[in-house]
Amino acid sequence: MTDQITKQPVPPQLVPFVPGDPRINRKGRPKTIDAVRKLVQNIAYEEVVNKGESFTTLELIFRDWASSKMFEKQLAFVQYGFGKVPDKLLADNHDVSIIVNWDKVITATEVRREMEEEQADLDLMDE
Repeated sequence: MTDQITKQPVPPQLVPFVPGDPRINRKGRPKTIDAVRKLVQNIAYEEVVNKGESFTTLELIFRDWASSKMFEKQLAFVQYGFGKVPDKLLADNHDVSIIVNWDKVITATEVRREMEEEQADLDLMDE
């Protein structure tokens, strides 16, 4: 059986660039992160009209994040507004270890009896 590779036709290209085409990016890509940061800040503060009201691009992005159903967007919105929750637990610079001992299993009757004994001790202290 001979395998034949069928070439798919190349889709017709959109309009190619011509001299003076307004789509051409004469400034090129930003060369440093500072240039990218400046570009992002310029775009963020551009005024945009949405539903008859004037907003900045950044404000529209944050409003979208706040009303989004995606947890990641909501989390980013809260973190930008109120700060990131610390990843590490603060334990006064001491190592914390939790030891779980499964040797003794306490039944409900034992718990009830211990609670009754504690209540009796409290009653004796009140007298």
